[in-house]
Amino acid sequence: MSTTAQTTQTLLRQKLGDQQYERLAALDNPKLHAFVAEAIALCDPASVFVCTDDPKDIAYVREQAVAKGEETRLAIAGHTVHLDGFSDQGCDRGATKYLVPAGDDLGKRLSTIDRNEGLAQIRGYLQGAMAGRLPVLPLRRSANRLLLRRPQRGLAVPDGV
Repeated sequence: MSTTAQTTQTLLRQKLGDQQYERLAALDNPKLHAFVAEAIALCDPASVFVCTDDPKDIAYVREQAVAKGEETRLAIAGHTVHLDGFSDQGCDRGATKYLVPAGDDLGKRLSTIDRNEGLAQIRGYLQGAMAGRLPVLPLRRSANRLLLRRPQRGLAVPDGV
């Protein structure tokens, strides 16, 4: 195991704990492990909950979202709703910038930023953004394998992971 892989595994074990680490380790994907470790190092969460498609996991995540005021229960048992506020990023066209390679231009109607500069800016916003919090890493089972569930919002997984 390389030093980088050892560092990745050490960080994952430290932040995930035994049960959550075993869930992630069931995915034999060093690129994914490195990606998750990089996000943990950047955002500095207290720990990470690896959510499988087990109904108990899903109920736990839903209960946490309701308890924190992120979602509201519906009249239908077991269902919740999440409403985005008016000031959420996707609503603000003037503040939205498209990351493009140096020298590319998407026209006057779209605000762009050099990809490297924009990524550095984003990483600055994310530095320590999860301190004291518990992010959820969603996984699902498919044909007896654990797979990364592509979230509808939140953590985006890069191509090739």
